[in-house]
Amino acid sequence: MFKGREMAYVDKGEELLNRFIEKVKEIGKIEMEPKLEGRNMSLIVVPISKKGKKKQQKTEK
Repeated sequence: MFKGREMAYVDKGEELLNRFIEKVKEIGKIEMEPKLEGRNMSLIVVPISKKGKKKQQKTEK
C-alpha cells in the first residue's frame, strides 16, 4: 500500500515485488503479476504442489 508521496515511487515498489518473486520462485508459482490498483500493488503467488514435482521426476527418468 502506497501512502502520500510514496505514489511517486511506484517503480520502487514493483522492483521490490520482483525481487520477492525471484526469491520464492522455487517454492511458488506466480499466478498474477504485480498489478497497481489505486494505491495498492498486489500479486498472487501459489505454492508448487509436491505431487507435481514427483510426476515431473518420474517422467524425466
